[in-house]
Amino acid sequence: MAEFLVWTPSITVHVDEIDSQHKELISRANSLMKAVVSGQGKNNLVEFVTFLADYTDFHFRSEETMMRKFQYPAYNVHKNAHDYLREEVRNFLDSLAEGPAKSETVISVVEGLGDWVMNHIRKMDVEMGKFLRTKL
Repeated sequence: MAEFLVWTPSITVHVDEIDSQHKELISRANSLMKAVVSGQGKNNLVEFVTFLADYTDFHFRSEETMMRKFQYPAYNVHKNAHDYLREEVRNFLDSLAEGPAKSETVISVVEGLGDWVMNHIRKMDVEMGKFLRTKL
């Protein structure tokens, strides 16, 4: 199976710490999609969403610390985007606590996550990376 999300030069931020964290997120999303295709996605969903909640919080805190340290002008807009995904992940974890997820839900979550992550990296993080590289 081809990778669901693909690391390309267009999403490279050129800040090693951030790029390595993005690669981990993409790798985990691809692992879950492989599980979905093989019929095991529902079994891995809680584990994946829990990881996502923890890892995105860690990753977002890393980015936000750098942005504050170097006084990134678009900090508030960028942080608001992070807060949006944090809330979406928390809401989804809450819904999983109420009962098992349907296959359509698994696919929807993975596709939605993938779209959000790739668009966020491609637009907001690449711009942030340009700024940070002038400061590092």
